[in-house]
Amino acid sequence: MDRITQLQDKLDDMFYIFGTCIGVLQRDAPPVSFKEQNELSFSQEWGHQIGDMATQVIDTSKLIESYIDSLPGLKKTETEQYENLKSLNSESNDTLKELKLTKSEAIEMLKLVKESIRYISEESKLIEDQS
Repeated sequence: MDRITQLQDKLDDMFYIFGTCIGVLQRDAPPVSFKEQNELSFSQEWGHQIGDMATQVIDTSKLIESYIDSLPGLKKTETEQYENLKSLNSESNDTLKELKLTKSEAIEMLKLVKESIRYISEESKLIEDQS
């Protein structure tokens, strides 16, 4: 799997974690009066749950940062990146030509196989008719 796909997967994970955390916070938060602005008393379990969710977010963020840091070309100049893209484009064009050639060879081979099958079928019918 390439780095960009890994990065996208980790971002998806981060969004999922955020969504889950927000849902859990909404579901499990103790009721609070809008009139009274007193300090909330969190249970130990509630505090533990919040800590676990924060740890998941931090760990995923660190992974995302490491993926970004390892992306090729981040430490290259614009000219170096352009030259790299030119090289990749040339390589892609060469591969495309090779693919087209292979495809045309496969089509020709398929025609030969079909002709051979047709010939064998006709010969088999002739032999069968003579019997």
